Amino acid sequence: MTEWPKPSAEKLLDIVKAAYEGKVVVPEFQRSFIWSRRQVEELLVSIMSGYFIGNFLTLDWYGDKPPFPPRIIEGVKEVNPKVLSTKYTRIQYILDGQQRITAIFYALYAPPIPLKGGKTPCRFFIDIEKLLTRKPGESVPEDAIKGILTSAAQDLEQAQKAVDKGTYVSFTMIANQPAAVEWLYSKQTYLKTKENQRKLLDYINIVHDFPVPVIAIDQSIGIEAIVDTFERINRTGTRLSTFDLLVAVLYPEVKLRDLWSLFEEEAGTALSLRANEVADVVEAEYLAKVISLSLGKSCKKTDILTMGKDNFARGWEKAKKAIIEAFKRMKEEYGVVDLKRHVPYYAMTVPLAALLLKIEELGKGKSFYDKLDMWYWSAVLSERYESSADTYASGDYNDTAAWFIENKMPSWIGSVSDRLRGEDLESSDSRSAIYRGVMGLIKLNGAKDFHTGQKVPLSNYEDDHLFPSSKFKDHPKVNPILNRTLIDKDTNSLKIKGAKKPSEYLPLFAKELGGEEILKEILKTHLISEKGYSAMKNDNIDEFLKARQESILEAARTKIALRK
Repeated sequence: MTEWPKPSAEKLLDIVKAAYEGKVVVPEFQRSFIWSRRQVEELLVSIMSGYFIGNFLTLDWYGDKPPFPPRIIEGVKEVNPKVLSTKYTRIQYILDGQQRITAIFYALYAPPIPLKGGKTPCRFFIDIEKLLTRKPGESVPEDAIKGILTSAAQDLEQAQKAVDKGTYVSFTMIANQPAAVEWLYSKQTYLKTKENQRKLLDYINIVHDFPVPVIAIDQSIGIEAIVDTFERINRTGTRLSTFDLLVAVLYPEVKLRDLWSLFEEEAGTALSLRANEVADVVEAEYLAKVISLSLGKSCKKTDILTMGKDNFARGWEKAKKAIIEAFKRMKEEYGVVDLKRHVPYYAMTVPLAALLLKIEELGKGKSFYDKLDMWYWSAVLSERYESSADTYASGDYNDTAAWFIENKMPSWIGSVSDRLRGEDLESSDSRSAIYRGVMGLIKLNGAKDFHTGQKVPLSNYEDDHLFPSSKFKDHPKVNPILNRTLIDKDTNSLKIKGAKKPSEYLPLFAKELGGEEILKEILKTHLISEKGYSAMKNDNIDEFLKARQESILEAARTKIALRK
């Protein structure tokens, strides 16, 4: 059993000064500094009160090959530009305590960057008069510590005047202990008695001599143990993703964040997304999961983190291409209207991409794609990925890949058609897989606009009610997908449709299109049958919903029937 080192006391400001010099860093996989002004103020109050602020966990590393990409504490390079060019034979990673160290650094060194929730930097001051009202055994008054935004010009000016007068002192002055002492005894004129001067000096010394318990672990425990330790101690805060941990495990041979940035550019171009939108549809760890599945492993974190650097490097380009192809297939073959809004389950991208790689490996036969499509629609219409997505992704990949070769259909797929009922298609939640899947069926059916007779433009569409909600608001089923379809935004904005009842707008569209028969053919592209059209003409929403349910159910069952 590993014997962990016991904590030793170190001065907090020694750690902060080492951060300024670039000797104390954080691992690249650490989250960014996320504290607000209020949180910094509370920490400063605790320090000035002499309260315990928690343990710090560090990793001491010697040599020129650090285990993780080191990242300078935020704000350091802004106040010490030379830090990036300085190399050390020993660096100290902060594994637990980054937010506290960065907060103290921010208050003392005043880097020109904003805190969370602000747009301009913040400067911190001590109200000396309020500080000295503290009674023994009490905390420093919260309003004795003041954070002032640089954008609050009047407040900042008043604070500076108070500094000149001697009623305020800035934390940037306290950072330099000799200068602070000189100011206290030679420049300020507010504190005239030696007793009050001594009291303030005590507070200055508290900041400089404040001890914190530091547990320093040695590099000999191994990278995996270090990563596991870091993850465990961060479970109460913002959890590290598998991608964050993989960044650490693959470094320095693989610089994963650089690869991901290149992927965002490439995927953005291929999928008509801005680079900064790619992360909205592709989680960073998806590509690693695709590689893991292709290696015969699972989507579990342990399998991903132990796949090996060589396996990852060999699989990255293929996984990248497969993820892009998976999203293209969703748009072109599965009717996904908008990748940012209508993907039934983003987690399905992982097994879909891995199965596309398997099909490529097997020779791209038509039967493989037919089975792939059947798997996709069965998963969507049964809402299979509603929970335990990684478990289903691993199982579905193995079972469907085996089906490609052995021709033995996974049992769950065979049962979906029998279990699918009309009431399953009554979702009114536009985020649900059923809702998005049915919208995909409508698109694949070639939905044409009621006014132009052309396919609904995907660059200018709306998901609209057929029976307007304003006129049928009391009906319990006015919002489900059965009463919705794709329509051109321009058509919807015209007075032809608007909030009219079907009996009012259908004749107008028939006239525009050149006859009722043409209108009925267009309605069929929206999975609205002759029976459904008749119900619309009579404003009979119940009969319409029943007829539309039958049409959509038939289209859905066609998708989950194996093609001969």
